Amino acid sequence: MKINILLFFLFITLSIKAKQIEVCSDCNVKTIKEAIKLAKTGDQIFIKKGLYKEHNITINKSISLIGEQGAIIDGENAGGILIFDTDNFTIKGLKIINVGMSYTVDYAAIKVIKANNFIVEECTLENVFFGILIEKSKNGIIRNNIISGTRKTEVSSGNGIHIWDGSKMEVYNNHLFGMRDGIYFEFVKNSQVYKNKSHNNIRYGLHFMFSNKNIYHHNKFESNGAGVAVMFSKFITMHHNSF
Repeated sequence: MKINILLFFLFITLSIKAKQIEVCSDCNVKTIKEAIKLAKTGDQIFIKKGLYKEHNITINKSISLIGEQGAIIDGENAGGILIFDTDNFTIKGLKIINVGMSYTVDYAAIKVIKANNFIVEECTLENVFFGILIEKSKNGIIRNNIISGTRKTEVSSGNGIHIWDGSKMEVYNNHLFGMRDGIYFEFVKNSQVYKNKSHNNIRYGLHFMFSNKNIYHHNKFESNGAGVAVMFSKFITMHHNSF
């Protein structure tokens, strides 16, 4: 009981200390990078409507990054855009466009590295190389995003949602098209993929390799090179998918 009371007061203390930082052309803070420098653990950065020409934005604090409708980050095809290297974060409601393309670097609109407990939701990612790229992470939710690319060949395109070495991931209600693979899992376990629409991708609607004990259901695959590729994986449950 004493532990619960202490945790309650710790939560209240953190909530009181947390603040919202607004970003806009008329605000005191005009760039996302500046807001991240000012932010502390638990803060929310609220990006107001407008165009922000920024890339290679690294976030290493447990914060929320929230976009007002009409907030657009334009990477100007110069590289990756948001790079999260932290636990316990949320990104919601942003439109991110024009990710750089490289034959040696996996540039992504949103890249997540070694994270635990995070949510990526309600974002629109357009003209991307990789859309959402997650490495060595667990306990993530990726939902209600629209991810699209424009490149025409496998070698010049990346995947919509790409997870490498992950566990306990939940991927649902995403719309993916114009990518190499819509959704790609490699060394991912104990995860669920459901109610996604993956269409007009160059290679596969869903592609998973060396990924065990996962569930795929109620997904819709249309006009991909092939619907689903299952490679070197076991203990897979697949049902109610449409091809």
